Amino acid sequence: MAASRGVRRVAVLAALVLLPVGATTTAAAAPTHERAAGTTIRLADFSLSPHAFTTRLVLTVDDAAAPPTHVRRAVPLYAAVVAARRSARVEAAKAKATHEAAVKAKAKAKAARAKASAARPSGGGGSSSLQQAISRIPGYAAHRPANWISTGRYGHYGATDLASNNVYINPGVPSSVLDAVVRHEWSHILSVRAYGGSYPAMMSATNRVFGGSGMTGAERAADCMAIQLGASWTHYTSCSNSHWRAAATRLLSGRRL
Repeated sequence: MAASRGVRRVAVLAALVLLPVGATTTAAAAPTHERAAGTTIRLADFSLSPHAFTTRLVLTVDDAAAPPTHVRRAVPLYAAVVAARRSARVEAAKAKATHEAAVKAKAKAKAARAKASAARPSGGGGSSSLQQAISRIPGYAAHRPANWISTGRYGHYGATDLASNNVYINPGVPSSVLDAVVRHEWSHILSVRAYGGSYPAMMSATNRVFGGSGMTGAERAADCMAIQLGASWTHYTSCSNSHWRAAATRLLSGRRL
């Protein structure tokens, strides 16, 4: 039989006595995924609602009125962590870019210094041993001069860039063979000029006449030409072949083989 209105009032008052103003309870009154452990719930967070099929009045938690403490605290903390990590990544990227730029600049400066020290064009005035050796080449003044560069970058006594008119002479060449080396490299320049600047045509012709492949014929021709210019030392051949000597004379005069 349903309780009278007076009895219901007594039940409500009894429930309220059990939870006086200021009394608290824990998150056990709500699902664990909604409230953090230890979260307090005030009396104002509760509401009284009659449930069907029962005469009791049940206390229920109004979660919308009091969001879980861990949610309120976690949101600003997460935002701060994300911002801090983003700032750290930006600073790290800036530091990396600065370091890489410094490394590149240092490497570029080092390469420039190495190039400047390794390739020093021989100046005029005839004061250096190289310039003196160049001035002693028979008939050199009658031709367009080559670009003579003193450098040890190639590891040989001398080298000639057949496409650029550049001749590289190692500063460590013994003085006893310097004249011969200079005349050999100058002969390469004249050989290419005899073929209008076409070094493939020159190499094909010298290999046909002096034998060999690749640069073999060109090196033998340069040795023979250097001997014709008065060289007393050669590396590739002593040029005892009269036919080779005649071919060297043709090249020295600017004629093709």
